[in-house]
Amino acid sequence: MIYWKLSTLLWLLGVIVTLIFLELFPDYLYAENFTQLDSLDYDLDFYAIFRNNIKVCITGIFGALTFGILTGINLIYNGVVFGYLIKFIYTVNPKYYLNLLPHFPEVIGFILSSAIGFEIGYYLFNFIYSQQKNNINMVRIKRYCVISFILILFSAFSEVYISPKL
Repeated sequence: MIYWKLSTLLWLLGVIVTLIFLELFPDYLYAENFTQLDSLDYDLDFYAIFRNNIKVCITGIFGALTFGILTGINLIYNGVVFGYLIKFIYTVNPKYYLNLLPHFPEVIGFILSSAIGFEIGYYLFNFIYSQQKNNINMVRIKRYCVISFILILFSAFSEVYISPKL
């Protein structure tokens, strides 16, 4: 249970540090060229978004091979990106905050998959370096994997088919 809390805290750390940094150094926010978000033309591809988000989840899980270090870096990085997006939208046009809603299932999927990475990393560390051997909870890991997959799938669908209508 501590693993998803750690994942949440690291992601929030990335968000909060980015928001504070951009408040102190607003020149790093490149928003002056994007005063009209309505005029941005971009193609939303369900499979590309899903594939990208699954890569983030897989990186979080396989970060266990580095005993969770890569998992933590991945979470903080994604928090930084989300924090930048929050500040960018606030600067350009706050009415676009609704467009962030489809990203929350994705964030929860990242947090759960990272919790898996931290749990496996802790298990591997104990298995290799410690006299104390712990059992890994495979039922929880499978459950988190399935929930993460479903959340990422739903998030990609909502980003492509729901978010543009908001």
